[in-house]
Amino acid sequence: MGEERKFCHQQGQEQDFGHSTLDVGPLNVLAIVGPTASGKSAAAVPLAREWGAEIVCADSRQVYRGFDLLTDKPAAEDRRIVPHHLLDIADPEETFTAGEFRRRALAVLRDLASRRVPALIVGGTGLYVRVLRRGLAELPAGDPALRHEMVDRERTEGAGTLHALLREADPATASRTPPANLHRIVRALEVHRLTGRPLSEWHADDPGGGVEMGIVGLFRERGDLQRRIEARIDRMIEEGVVHEVESALASGLRPDHPVATALGVRPIIDALRGRRPLASAIERMKKETMAYAKRQMTWFRRETGVVWADVTGLSDPEAMADRAKKVLERSGKHGIIRPLA
Repeated sequence: MGEERKFCHQQGQEQDFGHSTLDVGPLNVLAIVGPTASGKSAAAVPLAREWGAEIVCADSRQVYRGFDLLTDKPAAEDRRIVPHHLLDIADPEETFTAGEFRRRALAVLRDLASRRVPALIVGGTGLYVRVLRRGLAELPAGDPALRHEMVDRERTEGAGTLHALLREADPATASRTPPANLHRIVRALEVHRLTGRPLSEWHADDPGGGVEMGIVGLFRERGDLQRRIEARIDRMIEEGVVHEVESALASGLRPDHPVATALGVRPIIDALRGRRPLASAIERMKKETMAYAKRQMTWFRRETGVVWADVTGLSDPEAMADRAKKVLERSGKHGIIRPLA
């Protein structure tokens, strides 16, 4: 048994769900987490149908309108079967913070509680899940003038300038942030400039006010996950993701827009502008997505209370959902979600 598989089984047996303090009413909440292409969204639909739950999406790029293919938003049929919340709620140029996600997610959870409907938090943005569980320190509002100044500096001094500054100001955040993610880099530098404290220190604080929830993580062995990522990107290309990016550029998408940091945008733009062949852009997308999946697993491995379901080799949503239910039952958490009377 490899180290990753051993990790999966050990975590499922040894860890328990965390506790929190914010009362959202008589509501059961379960989060389904894991790396991109692990099958979270697909597995969530049969679970939601069985439990009478609704889905709250926790994805930092699916909140933006557009890029349905690139961000692999849930299919229209799945949205008809089960209500999905927090999709397509921000404009491409809008800065959507973890604090804003938390505010809107809590509003959804309170509404579900008032209707006595269970909630499934589904997504791979670990910070979004964390701020719901633990609460979030009050960070300063954005400063448009300061952001404009920093983006201009990146343009004039060259790519990587701001990431180098972040490595000096906040090494922990820099180590988790790719140099191409200008939106996140600017926000981290902004917080440091306005408060004198690194963003990583703010995130390490425990302000309280979290939501009690269980967490099940979907795990896949590396080779299986890589095959799924490559197949997903090939499907995106076949379905017209290049045209999707081209249309966004024609509509005014700029590199400093937050949605432009979505995986695959920059390689496709390079191909559209003749900087690299499309085949090279596709390979770049696959490598960047696999690297992102590794970072996601690193994040969730550090989270307490995750019960891991090994779904290696599974593709049927019902089979993945069944595996998740079984590990919850073995961990003694099978009652975490149930239809409310």
